[in-house]
Amino acid sequence: MSIWLAKLRSQLGDPLFVRTADGMLPTPRAEALMPTVREVLGGLRRLSEASAAFNPATATRRFAICMTDASHITLLPHLLTHVRALAPGRLPARRPHRHQRRHRLPPDGRSREGAARRAAHPAGIAGFLGLAAILSTSDLVAALPRQIGETLARAAGLQVLPCPFQIPGFTVKQYWHARYHHDAASRWLRGVCAELFRRPAPAAAR
Repeated sequence: MSIWLAKLRSQLGDPLFVRTADGMLPTPRAEALMPTVREVLGGLRRLSEASAAFNPATATRRFAICMTDASHITLLPHLLTHVRALAPGRLPARRPHRHQRRHRLPPDGRSREGAARRAAHPAGIAGFLGLAAILSTSDLVAALPRQIGETLARAAGLQVLPCPFQIPGFTVKQYWHARYHHDAASRWLRGVCAELFRRPAPAAAR
């Protein structure tokens, strides 16, 4: 402290504190500086404190989620209902851009070889959004994740059956920009998505 006080005395050209019969007392210059010093110390204290918790009930933050059509079917309705009950803001959701879908890697982080076909191939079923209409008006059978199948079954009166052969599982992941990794609002939304995805879905029609 004495070293820092000596530097301040030299820079400000004032002793700042003097020894008296009542102890060390501030000079008029030091008293004039005290409000500024308190303000600076308060700012430093706020910088060192943890970020404030996110309160969805009073927040005006707007989010935009980029998700696949499978998530549109299974997760988005529950997410919108949950968020609207807690927060007044909007939650736009859109499908991934083409370059985002093209460059996604499997869970092990390695790229794999894939098959190619012409855009108008007669066997093509593009995504899950139109699958319920296709299945309900034809004799086709689709193998797809159980959560998506049960959701489509409830909406279109389809029947869900166990798959007769083993299909490897896959990992569902969330991705976000590193800028928002510690952002309280983004952490809240990511937690909501994870919680809703882990909830068991209601029994589907058999």
